[in-house]
Amino acid sequence: AIRLLGYDFEPSAGRLTLYWQSLSPVEEDLQLFIHLLDQEGKLLAQADAPPTENAYPTSWWAPGEIVADPHFLPLVPGAERLRLGFYSLNSGERLPITHSTLPHQDEGVEVLLP
Repeated sequence: AIRLLGYDFEPSAGRLTLYWQSLSPVEEDLQLFIHLLDQEGKLLAQADAPPTENAYPTSWWAPGEIVADPHFLPLVPGAERLRLGFYSLNSGERLPITHSTLPHQDEGVEVLLP
């Protein structure tokens, strides 16, 4: 029900902005996970939080709407990519990836850091 349209990353500031599009109504407020990984896929750091710092929960997103979701990442030596996705706080289950042109694993898509 949610598509990652793209992202902007400012390495010097550690600022990551994710751009999401709601494809259909989302019934619950989902949590976002962001994992910083090294070249081999080892977890270096992680953050879990509602998108938009809960200022605009996923249950409010209208179909077709595009939401900018800013985050600050720690500057971790060796970080080369991110794995990110959504999960339900109620069940702990991650939203399944149904279609992606990006590499994905463990129900999260992966993007390379510049």
